[in-house]
Amino acid sequence: MEENLTVEISNVELSVSVGSRPSSLKSLLVNRKHPTVRKLILNVPHFIAREGDRICVIGKNGNGKTTFMKVLAGIFTPTRGQVWTRSKPTAVLAAGIGMEDELTVEENIDVSLLLRNLTSGQIRELKRGILEFCELTTDANKQFKHLSTGYRSRLAFATAICETPRILLLDEVLGGGDEFFMKKANSKLHETIAVSQTAFIATHGPDEFDGVCNRVLVIEEGRITFDGEFSKGVDFYRKSNS
Repeated sequence: MEENLTVEISNVELSVSVGSRPSSLKSLLVNRKHPTVRKLILNVPHFIAREGDRICVIGKNGNGKTTFMKVLAGIFTPTRGQVWTRSKPTAVLAAGIGMEDELTVEENIDVSLLLRNLTSGQIRELKRGILEFCELTTDANKQFKHLSTGYRSRLAFATAICETPRILLLDEVLGGGDEFFMKKANSKLHETIAVSQTAFIATHGPDEFDGVCNRVLVIEEGRITFDGEFSKGVDFYRKSNS
């Protein structure tokens, strides 16, 4: 195995059961159960990422972009095939994913940081920075479920990137917020991408990452239809959807 390899996908398929409606009352009474069919929603025969890859993942809604990211993160288990990562990815894939509704803001940060085997001193320092960055210092004791969607996104984002991740996964988690915070968050995001070993950023706006990402994946109908240079990938995507 290559020393600089960080991610490898081999013969991965993900399918889901789709219930079909009974053709008649008789068939329902006889079978008791609705027959099911399997729908293939992701099919990746082979994919690798290396240190230094900054990968922009683009595709229309419902075509498998987020599914691909969740398979990388280990949230979805493939129906078949294998996903290997050199280290556990740091993932921010939705507003508040990985956070517990009943815990407070501070408790959620503590739980997340404790899982990283940090010292109590490191946790205190990082927690202070997270709260300040999210502008939640005065709401540290508020239950997570009482935060707005925007602040949930802020907290998940800031907690995930408070340390330099080896493998970073981001799926359009900064889609809103006040102008000052968005500027601050985007600056931090670009800084984090630059120092991570490998980064995957799923987005509808690839132009924002021109000069940051050096590679594009286009995912259409659950398949990678382009994997290559950034500018060529963006052109391919736009032409295929024009």
